[in-house]
Amino acid sequence: MNKIIIIAWHEFKIRVRSKWFLISTFGLPLLIIGISLLSGYIAGAGLGLSEKHYGIIDETGEYGRAISQKLEKRYTSDGVPQYRFTVENKPSQEIKSAFETLVGDGNMDGYFIIPAHIADSMEVSFYSKQVGSFRDVSRFENALNDILLMQRVEVYGLDSSLVDVLKARVNVSSYELGKEDKLSGGQEFFRYMMPFAFLFLLFMGVFMGAQLLMRGIIEERSNRVIEMMLSVAHYNELMAGKIIGLAGLGISQSLLYLIVLAGVGTYYGINVIDSVMIILFLVYFILGYLWWAAVFMAIGSLFDSEQDAQQAVGFISILAVIPIMLWTLVIESPNSTLVNVLSYIPIFTPYFMIMKLAVSAASPFQVGITLIIMVVAVYYTMRIAGKVFRTAILLYGKRITLPEILRWIRT
Repeated sequence: MNKIIIIAWHEFKIRVRSKWFLISTFGLPLLIIGISLLSGYIAGAGLGLSEKHYGIIDETGEYGRAISQKLEKRYTSDGVPQYRFTVENKPSQEIKSAFETLVGDGNMDGYFIIPAHIADSMEVSFYSKQVGSFRDVSRFENALNDILLMQRVEVYGLDSSLVDVLKARVNVSSYELGKEDKLSGGQEFFRYMMPFAFLFLLFMGVFMGAQLLMRGIIEERSNRVIEMMLSVAHYNELMAGKIIGLAGLGISQSLLYLIVLAGVGTYYGINVIDSVMIILFLVYFILGYLWWAAVFMAIGSLFDSEQDAQQAVGFISILAVIPIMLWTLVIESPNSTLVNVLSYIPIFTPYFMIMKLAVSAASPFQVGITLIIMVVAVYYTMRIAGKVFRTAILLYGKRITLPEILRWIRT
């Protein structure tokens, strides 16, 4: 037991003193906060906005000019219009070809075609090379719809003052359960992003920590340091010490990030973390880390170079990012069949469960079952990894095959 503690403390100490650990631990939260504040300042100040140039081929001859004037007047930055329109009321193939050339050369952002029967079809065509024009298209739609609405009011002889009444919309205000204060837009956005923040913290601590463990094993194996360590400690003691040491490193890092997250939540007036959430986060972190650490330690014992090992873990790494790919699904449909099924697969369990807990969609029964599954998975994965580690760690210059690994596991 003393040897395990000594090895764990050694692993923790040399990692925590690393300048890259200090940079990543303290620099990452500062970088994220800085980027968030900078992006908010840029958006609020209107920095980075450039004038958009669009063409309008108006087959009706009556809407194009009105739309361009409406948008150029409404959307400005420091008194300068955000939009510039080239309107053509006499459609022809030559004009369309000229607009396509301008768009292709980058001198125009896109062009609209308003058909002659717009009042019946209610459909406008838009052509562009850019994928980020959806906001501009939405503004164009709103402007044209407003103009068509006023036209119908005049045609049917209605009172124009009814337009504002007819266009009045119902606003839905959000409240946190048990509180009377209405949530602002920033608070709603923070609540929406909170599950992803927990997922990101868990992923960084678990997966990156396990990779760090693998790199350490490969480095010590390649320079024969592992032989000296095994001369004074048993295989199991060495494994346990390394895993516990880096687990302590990951827990320390995650706790710091949780404090930062709680501070940001306090700033927005939202209670992000409670004692139950902290405990469950740490439990899922430890179980997830132990599972991944066992896998990566076994892989690290099979290879003499990190390059070869990275090729071996490529498929596993792809699986690890699936929770990140599906985080919006968890937020919007936390109890869907797909999410529930993935929550019971050990490789995904910690990530999906921490997101479900963040949106209050995990029942005590589900938490209990997934914890039992993870404990069982960690136990058997550790046993398998131990057999592979004990057999392969001192095999140098030999290409290990899959049948050999399976034979080690069966023994």
